Amino acid sequence: MKEDKHALLSSSVEASPEELAASILPDDQEIHHPSGGLQIELGLASSLSVADKDDIWKIFANAMQEMYETSSFCWNPTKKKREMFHKLGRFILVRSKKSTKIVAFTSFRFEEEEEYGVVYCYELHVSPAFHRCGLGRKLTQMLFDICKRRGLDKVMLTVFKGTICRNYPAPRHLSFYGSFKANETAILFYQSIGFTLDPSSPGYGASLPVDDGDDDWEDEGRGYVDEECDYMILSRSVALATH
Repeated sequence: MKEDKHALLSSSVEASPEELAASILPDDQEIHHPSGGLQIELGLASSLSVADKDDIWKIFANAMQEMYETSSFCWNPTKKKREMFHKLGRFILVRSKKSTKIVAFTSFRFEEEEEYGVVYCYELHVSPAFHRCGLGRKLTQMLFDICKRRGLDKVMLTVFKGTICRNYPAPRHLSFYGSFKANETAILFYQSIGFTLDPSSPGYGASLPVDDGDDDWEDEGRGYVDEECDYMILSRSVALATH
């Protein structure tokens, strides 16, 4: 990593929640929901209250426990809590003003991947009662805002396929339709907001189709995923992170 990029990453790691909040565009901080009374908060994992950690864990476990139990990662609450509430972890929380409960969150860290400065999204979850209200899209846009304002390169995340599948030849934009049924909703969501298979993902570029002279197949090998792996690494360049 170049020295200036390393400096940007270091300053991001050291940035206060208030500094990061200032990176989020005002429009992206507005949340409208029929129930009303939702607010955005940024914080460090180390500063979360016991009640907040409990809310976060319940949302996560409700969404992901079954998928972890059938994955190569396995379900290990102790290990997962250490990762989720790591001292370098950051959170964007959506809180109900009425109940004070957390109803959605994303957790992330500033990391170096290859030669890139990255906002790595570790988790993004919304309580079932608040699904299909745009909160997931809103939280993701906040990560893009932070990434861009901090001078970093891209937002990355890991997503379960939900099932082992055959190599699926997809073009660079990753058409996942008809595949990965168990986690299709999450995969299609990330696809819809511009995420593509990252070069660091298992199987990236491993299987190249035969060039039959059809220009539409150019570079399609970059869209292949590994049939032996039950997760993918996706990313979106900050240059594409516009509204």
